[in-house]
Amino acid sequence: MKKIGCLALSLLILSVVFVGLVSCGKGGASDVTTYAETAAVTAPETEEILYEIPTVYNGHDILEGTYTIGGTTFSFKYSDGFFEVDPKEYQTHMATTSMSLSYSATKGPAEDDYTACYDQTLSMFRQIGFDNVYVSPSYNVEPTADSVACVIAEKAVECQRGTTNVVAIVLRSGSYCSEWASNFRLGSEGESAGIASAADQVIGYFSDFLSENPDLTTALEDGKVAFWVQGYSRGGGVANLTAKRLVDLYQPSGNDVYAYPIDGQMGGVKSAEIPGRDYTVIHNVVNPNDLVPYLAPARMGFKRYGLDHYLFSGKADVNNPILDANGDPVSDNKRLVTMSVKRIALAKKHLVEMLGDVPAVERYTPYAVSYKAINLFTRELADVKRKTMTANFLYDFMNGLTETADGDPVTTRESFVSSGMEAALGRLMVFFYSGVDFSGFTDIDPLKEIAYAVLEECKDALTESAYWGNYGKMTVSLHGDIARILTEALVPRLREVETLRTLLAEYPEGGADRAFDDLAILVHRFLYAISDIDDLVTFALNAVSLTGNHEYLANLALLRSYDSWFEPTITD
Repeated sequence: MKKIGCLALSLLILSVVFVGLVSCGKGGASDVTTYAETAAVTAPETEEILYEIPTVYNGHDILEGTYTIGGTTFSFKYSDGFFEVDPKEYQTHMATTSMSLSYSATKGPAEDDYTACYDQTLSMFRQIGFDNVYVSPSYNVEPTADSVACVIAEKAVECQRGTTNVVAIVLRSGSYCSEWASNFRLGSEGESAGIASAADQVIGYFSDFLSENPDLTTALEDGKVAFWVQGYSRGGGVANLTAKRLVDLYQPSGNDVYAYPIDGQMGGVKSAEIPGRDYTVIHNVVNPNDLVPYLAPARMGFKRYGLDHYLFSGKADVNNPILDANGDPVSDNKRLVTMSVKRIALAKKHLVEMLGDVPAVERYTPYAVSYKAINLFTRELADVKRKTMTANFLYDFMNGLTETADGDPVTTRESFVSSGMEAALGRLMVFFYSGVDFSGFTDIDPLKEIAYAVLEECKDALTESAYWGNYGKMTVSLHGDIARILTEALVPRLREVETLRTLLAEYPEGGADRAFDDLAILVHRFLYAISDIDDLVTFALNAVSLTGNHEYLANLALLRSYDSWFEPTITD
């Protein structure tokens, strides 16, 4: 019973707040020198080099440079040859460079000096010849729940078709703190309200950039501009909607958009797309083992504009894209279920190359789900084998929060707002980034006692909810009234824990009482959406490790492993 009690506590509390705790935290810069854990890191044996790494790409030099994050210096490569290629074509090299630019925009402030947040982005632009740099005013102040920041720069590139004015827009992709609250502001219709507002702000910043560079207006009218848009995580979600707006505004005049949002949320909707616009120039790079790209759930009607390019699934085929039920192109390769052992080994190899002898390399190694189940007779946890691997599990789990397996609605966009979930998640994110110190909260014995008491009070209801599920075993459905029963047993007990009340004293809009009200809403709605307790167990026990798949370095290493400029054992 003790094992189940501890598990119940983690499921009822951790699983509700995991998105804020892990996705927000992983959105910031990673200081690779601060991890204490050690790991024996073994890079794969060197394979036969098939050809020498080139120095020219589409008739243009490949430039090399560096940027520094968390005390570690990383290399990057860039070529003006990117813009000789049709923007509809997915370029592995351009994706890697876009990831590096996004990583450069992750730094936190140095002693509240927010100008330090974008110094490495400015450095990268200088190294590759971009000037006329514009930094949005929002980059110079502490982020808020509704802010967004970007750096815009310009370069005249001599292409075969003539001079092209390349305008690069880099979204702040880390150290955005309270901005994560806007990710949960979905609204009841249209694009995801928080992400859409951020994209509109970026377009406003571009208008300011235009006013400072009037010659660019003429180039736009003549169709001689190529936009290069990138961002990661929340920045990727905003980059996707920003690129869509640029396509809408400037593509009809002949201007190009090269967009590479990486591991961004889904914030678009089909109804916002304009007939005749070609959104396939937006290439969304997606790690299917990452949690964040599954938000907000597709079954709520959300999508990413353009084409998703899934890692681990083979090369892009933009000429034969995967179509959705409406016949619209949505991806240029199929979402595979997991990554190969070789791919993990290659990622480790590049982590070693980037970090040297830092023992934390294992910290950034990509991860796949380890499936768990509760044996209701022995009350023990056991490993289980399933045909469904990581990517499909995450897709089904996230969408399961909105619909049952039979398609019955659980949480619609309207109920997400009307139930108070939207407001509660927003306040939760603001609280996490309010500077509250969690380090003093170390005594979990009262919480264990609460978990045992909740289980004892609810054991009859849990027994009645048991059923024979998949894989020929008995499980528990949390669908229905049991979610309310568990919530009503848990939250009042938590309200009485004095250390929790002290910790939550500065919670927005009402202190601890508001915090527990929000927790009651979130626990109930979250549990109500779970039809199989084994899925919840699997999710909760893998959540912390899975968030490693949303680390910048993990994804940068994966992108390098596909890029022949960094991995000489492969070809383009």
